[in-house]
Parts: sequence; C-alpha cells; structure tokens
Amino acid sequence: MFATASKELQEEIGFKAGKIERLTTLTMSPGYLTQKTHVFLAQDLSESRLEGDEIEELEIIRYPFNKFEELIEKDELTESRIIAALFLARKKLEG
Repeated sequence: MFATASKELQEEIGFKAGKIERLTTLTMSPGYLTQKTHVFLAQDLSESRLEGDEIEELEIIRYPFNKFEELIEKDELTESRIIAALFLARKKLEG
C-alpha cells in the first residue's frame, strides 16, 4: 500500500515523500458502498514526477496547512473525505 501511495503522489502532483505513514481507511457508506479511501500522511516532500494515466493535469494550489479550516468555512472545501483526512493529519502532527 505504501508503494502505491508513493507512486500516486508522484503521478498526481509531482512530489515524492521522504516519510509516509498510513493514518486510516475511510468508508463513505458502510453496508451500501464497498469503496474505501486509504489516507496517508506524506512528509519531507521533494520534486519527483512520474507519468500518470490521467487525461487532464491537476492544478496545484499551495495553501497553508494551518489555515485549511478557512476553506471549509468559506465552502471552498466540501469533500468529506478530504476534510476528514486533513483533521486526522493535523491530529497526528500535533500529537
């Protein structure tokens, strides 16, 4: 799982992690949907791009991690799995 997470990070945003750890696995609707989202915390990032399989390139927008709640409050970030992952990452980094 760690190798896949590292590969996806390089394909999607062009960075590799010096340190990567699994935080949890999230489900959207247990008992109804079987899709799972594996959440990792990647740290010590450095540029490293792998060619991906996406048709469109993602636009990378840098935003201070300690201000992600502002995006939630302004309804600019509404995807529940991303919000959960950010709170879990903050808890891990503070702990």
